[in-house]
Amino acid sequence: MNKKFRALLMLVLATTALTACGGDEATTADAEIKTEVTGEKASEPEVTATNEVEAVEKEPEAPPRDLGGLEVIIAQWADVVEPEIKASSQEEATWEFRHEMMDKHNFTLSQKALGLYDTLLELLSTSSMAGEPAAHMFRIHANFALAARDSGLLYDLATLDSLDLSDPKWSQTLIKQMTVGDSVYGVSMFGRPSKVIFFNKRLFEEAGMDPDYLYDLQASGEWTWDKFIEVSAKLTRDTDNDGVNDIYAINMSHGTFGNAAIFSNNGSYMDIDENGQYYYDLPSPESMEAIEWCSDYWQTDYDLAPEHWNGHRELFYSGTIGMYLGI
Repeated sequence: MNKKFRALLMLVLATTALTACGGDEATTADAEIKTEVTGEKASEPEVTATNEVEAVEKEPEAPPRDLGGLEVIIAQWADVVEPEIKASSQEEATWEFRHEMMDKHNFTLSQKALGLYDTLLELLSTSSMAGEPAAHMFRIHANFALAARDSGLLYDLATLDSLDLSDPKWSQTLIKQMTVGDSVYGVSMFGRPSKVIFFNKRLFEEAGMDPDYLYDLQASGEWTWDKFIEVSAKLTRDTDNDGVNDIYAINMSHGTFGNAAIFSNNGSYMDIDENGQYYYDLPSPESMEAIEWCSDYWQTDYDLAPEHWNGHRELFYSGTIGMYLGI
């Protein structure tokens, strides 16, 4: 390689360095070019570090709180035991989180059936006043929530730094109800959506309808009372021709069904007038029209009442009803 080519090569490399670095690096580049042209050996430029890195000391994390093997008891009207096989990813995540917290803080959590829905407030009162509360937390039915709030026996949750009451997982409506001054005496998480219609796609197909028919009706704005009756008539069938229906359109819960009809027709039980006063609104034309429609529907053979209070799900799971109105 001749000297002229080597000088050109070093010029290209030096220009790249200048473009990237700029400033005082020009002197270094000139020295490199001159070295190649003259054959003289240039001394390497000195590099001085001017930036000092200061070590940032992190505060040590506080050790996890040790609860000393405490059994935290939640009193309710049904036992909750960890299932061997989890039914959903949510259930898996819930139990995984519980075990992680129990191991970290050295405690156990038990949800025990210590009474019925209408006796737990009494248990809360009697055991607490005796100085030996039956549980650390009590599940209180909504019918008795205000009595529990005003009992003077509950802990003020607003004083707990570890509990974020503004977290969207908590029902703010319930928190408002359980608030006295700056104190909060109860919380509740939002439950699953219940006032909706679940439907069996297989039964829809067997009745000659598209399995996504209800989705399509709702999306197009055609999910009306008339369409509901049309769907009900198709779903209700006597499959063995013995004169008795084997498949019904929907489970019957008169209260929930009536509420859905009234609200879907822009009716209400109560309303507010122009003066801000509440008034009884059930006799309104919208509400009465909905009630009359319900009465007509109940005269058909499309619906089936369950044999016991929790039989609605069994009817749906067994394929006896095509639609399940959550209660």
